[in-house]
Amino acid sequence: MSKIKFKLDDVSKDFNLIAIRSDVEDYRMVYFLNKKLNINLSRRNNDIVYHIDENKYSIYDYTDESRYLKWIFFSNKSFSQKFIKDDNLTLFSNENFRNNETRFIKELNSIDYFLTIENVENIKYIEKILTKISEISIVITCFETSQAFKNKENLIFS
Repeated sequence: MSKIKFKLDDVSKDFNLIAIRSDVEDYRMVYFLNKKLNINLSRRNNDIVYHIDENKYSIYDYTDESRYLKWIFFSNKSFSQKFIKDDNLTLFSNENFRNNETRFIKELNSIDYFLTIENVENIKYIEKILTKISEISIVITCFETSQAFKNKENLIFS
């Protein structure tokens, strides 16, 4: 699987970032977003691979050509198992594998997913989108964030 590279020059500076908290899998969340927002997010062939920890984060996108909007939905969490070599393990211990959960944007570690919408000109449109997302029964909370991130380059998907 090829990796997605991050390039600071390719990013659209005109995007809104919506944080979503939900306990469901990414594909279920995307299904409900597509249904409620009347969009067609589809999974990219390549996941996001963060170069520091090599964890994979799912990413979905949709381009609305009639409104000139680009929607990108991505996971903020990744699960992995790492093998730990230890000679002191017993036959019945399961300590040689460690489950690891990492966050893509560590400043908002309680958030499960993010939705970016590029080229939105009207703030009322974002408020309407937030209202619709909050009406989805599997969504715990959602809000727009403009927090300054230490690793802002993580939001650049080319």
